[in-house]
Amino acid sequence: MGDRHAFEGLENRIAWMDAVRREDARQQRYRRAASIVVIEARPLSRTPGADDWLSRSAGPIAHTIRRAARQTDRITRVSETRFLVLLPETTEADATHFAERVLSDCAVWLNAANAPITVRASAAAATATSEASLEDALGRALEALAEG
Repeated sequence: MGDRHAFEGLENRIAWMDAVRREDARQQRYRRAASIVVIEARPLSRTPGADDWLSRSAGPIAHTIRRAARQTDRITRVSETRFLVLLPETTEADATHFAERVLSDCAVWLNAANAPITVRASAAAATATSEASLEDALGRALEALAEG
């Protein structure tokens, strides 16, 4: 098994979590911020067509995320409709800006296709000045997405 997701060329979850642990140690040692963004597609309503759109949208969403990401950012797909992005050297404000760019780009092609789905995102950061780890940041980002 390689470190890449076959379809989208993204990292698999194991490789991504290893990168999170390495980045967490690095950001604590060098006193730098790092952030995690969770991006997820959801149906606008529960219709049979929406489920088809969800399964077909993963590739374009992955492509949109990769286009917005820097070479040092790490991306994985953890479910049919959810992606995680590790952003080294990135504050929570900058991670939120990244997420907004991805959502805006996704909205353009979803609206043009009249797709019955939407894409949402949440961001959280871990900084060396706090006791929070990147795994804590991931938990906060997932909670924020569930609440929103």
